[in-house]
Amino acid sequence: MLIIAIVAIAVVALVDVFRGGSEPPRRSSEPTGRPRATTTAPLPVCEHDQLALGLEVLGATNAVALRHVEGPPCQAVGLTLRVYVTSHGRRSELPLGNERVLDGALSPNVERSVPFSICSPGSEFTAEAISGPYRVSGPVEPGGENCEAAIREVSVDLGRRPGTMEFHITPLDPVTHTTSFVIDFPRSADLSVSARAGSGSLLQVLDTRRPGRCRHIGDRMSCVVDYGPLGEAARERWAIFVHKRSAGRAHVSFAISFVPAGE
Repeated sequence: MLIIAIVAIAVVALVDVFRGGSEPPRRSSEPTGRPRATTTAPLPVCEHDQLALGLEVLGATNAVALRHVEGPPCQAVGLTLRVYVTSHGRRSELPLGNERVLDGALSPNVERSVPFSICSPGSEFTAEAISGPYRVSGPVEPGGENCEAAIREVSVDLGRRPGTMEFHITPLDPVTHTTSFVIDFPRSADLSVSARAGSGSLLQVLDTRRPGRCRHIGDRMSCVVDYGPLGEAARERWAIFVHKRSAGRAHVSFAISFVPAGE
């Protein structure tokens, strides 16, 4: 009987081994107290039928609206807006600046609006807006916020050593507006200023070695340079280059004004 009991105990022990016996302590898959990383899946690219272009009026200004009209949120990609206006058979493109890029996330019932102004005299204007595969056209009214005068004011600080600094501005419509530069700088500074007006020619605005309409105001100089309408090639953003040939620091201030032609 003793032998049988010992064998039975051994068999029970062997079965316990195969069944796993007492369970080992469980290990947590994540250390206690450590935050779990979360990721947000990128939005899918918008399908063609999810978006649409429309014309609208915001206050007294015409605008093009890119609308999300169907489906879940999505990402607009590769959409650059161009707006053309036709009056009495003459078609011209309007300046939009950086707002012409319509890329970005869009959700249901959300739209992205880009205002535009028509400052040319005339009547019976028709606008056509194109962005990628999207197109809309319709009658619009003249006027808008860019038909008024505006001033772009910029100041730059040039270091002790000679060098060049560049900045950018968005003009009002250079087809319908004149441009005036007022530049204020130290009398001791030896400067030249040029401007790349959109895709047009490079304007040699100022050279202190050949000053034009300038006057002394204490230890500073103030110079004025005027331009008439510069044409459609100047409708994109302008790059202004300030080159200092002299040593010593210089604080240079710009007031660049755009005034409707004829005023």
